[in-house]
Amino acid sequence: MKVDISNTRNLVGKARALFFSLVLLVVTFSLSIPAAAQEAAAALAQKATELDQAGKRTEALPVWEKVATLRQADTWLLWRIGSGYRDDKKDIAAALPWFQKAVDIRADDPSLYFHVFAAADELDNQRIFDSYLELFSTEVKLAPSKQQMSAALESLSRAAWYLILRDRFEDALSVLSKADSWKVADGSWWYANASVRIFQAMGHKALVEGNAREAQNWYKKGQGIAQRFPNFADSLPKIDFAVLGQTARDWALIGKTPPSVVHRVAGVYLPRTRVDQVFSDGVRRTSVRDITERQKERSVFFEKLLNRLVEAWSGGKIQLSFDHFETDATVSSLHEGEFRGHTTRVPDYLSAQREDGTIPGDLYFELSKKYESIFMYWEGEGLANVATGGGLALPLVPFQIETPFRGHINMPINWEWSDYPNAFMHEFFHEIEAMYEIKTTHGFSNEARGQFPAWKGSGQLDYFRWHFRNTVIGDLARFQFSTKYPMELDDQTVVANQNAVKSIPRDKMKEAHVMAHGAWDEWWAGKKNTAGPAAIRALRLNPYHPEALRIAAEWCGMQQKDSDALNYWQRLLKVRPEYWIYTSATYLAHWKLKNFEMAEGLYREFLERYPQRLEVPATLVGLGRLLLESDEPSGALKAFSEALAFAGISMQDKAEAQLWTGYTFGEKQGDQKTGARWIRQAIANGYKDSFARDLLKAWGQ
Repeated sequence: MKVDISNTRNLVGKARALFFSLVLLVVTFSLSIPAAAQEAAAALAQKATELDQAGKRTEALPVWEKVATLRQADTWLLWRIGSGYRDDKKDIAAALPWFQKAVDIRADDPSLYFHVFAAADELDNQRIFDSYLELFSTEVKLAPSKQQMSAALESLSRAAWYLILRDRFEDALSVLSKADSWKVADGSWWYANASVRIFQAMGHKALVEGNAREAQNWYKKGQGIAQRFPNFADSLPKIDFAVLGQTARDWALIGKTPPSVVHRVAGVYLPRTRVDQVFSDGVRRTSVRDITERQKERSVFFEKLLNRLVEAWSGGKIQLSFDHFETDATVSSLHEGEFRGHTTRVPDYLSAQREDGTIPGDLYFELSKKYESIFMYWEGEGLANVATGGGLALPLVPFQIETPFRGHINMPINWEWSDYPNAFMHEFFHEIEAMYEIKTTHGFSNEARGQFPAWKGSGQLDYFRWHFRNTVIGDLARFQFSTKYPMELDDQTVVANQNAVKSIPRDKMKEAHVMAHGAWDEWWAGKKNTAGPAAIRALRLNPYHPEALRIAAEWCGMQQKDSDALNYWQRLLKVRPEYWIYTSATYLAHWKLKNFEMAEGLYREFLERYPQRLEVPATLVGLGRLLLESDEPSGALKAFSEALAFAGISMQDKAEAQLWTGYTFGEKQGDQKTGARWIRQAIANGYKDSFARDLLKAWGQ
């Protein structure tokens, strides 16, 4: 992303064009030009000027070029031609040689360098930039005249900005320091703009490198510039140097205590963008771009900066750990959304096909097994107008199942220093909002800050810092998505879903998905008698859609259609074998339909799949009771014994297992004395049903 200087540039250009065009009408520029050539040049200049004044700048351009063949030393004329190629024909490569010629003629004129620096930046031509920066350093030795000062600072600041964008911070600082000898007037926006950006960059660099005191010094200098130029408060970058300085002090106080929480982050690069798309505004946008190594290096730098902020604001209790992954994905289309009246454009991850035919959801699934957050980087030059953050699940089998919910940031990697620092923390805080269920987004805004009356500060960074110290620190366990959204999918389940729907046409899958989600919304809105039949209709298109199966099973249970309900639960288990679905299915098979063979199979499936879940003891008790009803007391006792041996068994489950152990001994094996001993233990552990005391009474115990 380049700095938008077009408005300033065009205003300067128009002013110069008007002035010099009038001068061209009456002044002979070079006494060395023969009279005939002077007359020809004057006539051509008159024609070109008239075309300019009529708004026909493109038509005027070749006429000005003819004038230039006669007046080769006219630097304004060279600038006019270069600006014509740059602004009117949008051809930076053709403009640059004209700007270079102007500088070569008057290398001591600092105002001419701006356009060379800007064009070299847009063309990313380091060779030309460096050569003209060296020329600037050697030829512009004295302070510019009062008339040239603004233009000189403009050139100087543009050079510094070029260097900042390429992470050459020390070089940028050296360039800008030249202005110190010029005794810069406080009216220079260009100087102020470049200064705050350099001091921000140097402060960030020092903080990332662990030099907190140096970072404080740079941030203090940035704050000083902001205070020195109050008239530019609305147009300078919004950098909260005061909070950054406090952050550096916070970080210096952490010490060497290891963090309580390490939040693991995967940085994923989608290397290619190949978009040719007409958007809702009617504009066709195309992009054929690849992520560069320099962009990757910059993303890593800002990840480190993000970690420093998190470390500082959490008092060292939280640390971010980053790993990076290359993919072979190509972003081929964007999804348009809306946020607070603004259209947003983000990658459509369904379209980001990889060469092996899979989608990033596969990678997202693999990463979600190990990482709490996943940052997706893509080349968004000319396309991206927003970064996004929060929690996200991606389609894994499209229109069928999704990945686990994890933290997510979508970051256009082409964004430069002007965008990255606040954007990274801003989007990461949306993840925190998801983890901590902070309902108000952008709580720092004037419209929303009333939701947090205890926060007395101002600005985004201060708001984020306040939440870390008052919301996050008090509940560190929530700073992990996997705590609230544990991994419940495995590779076997993914394959089962793929196989279940592989013969269903994609359009049918999509139609069923839309119908199922409509039924889901109606169900939770209380319209259950509408939702149930709608879900069943969706299942005619896709018999294995998870949400439709759940609604159909629940609705049939409400209608006392237990056999149909069990059928839906069993089908759902094939594609979503989750513990709570086993609970619903075994309840129907065991207790409602008395289908002991099916129920036993479901119990044992659950125990094999989830041997460590806390529901294991209750499941074993259920299996034991089923075996009792099937007249298998030895098998029942084995199940109860395994329940009691489970590490972490709750007191309630323990009492249940003890009760039924006692019942089995007393009623099925005739050992009422042993049975009574077990039942007394159950009562001591909280079993309250009168059934226990009735047994003891019946046995005379």
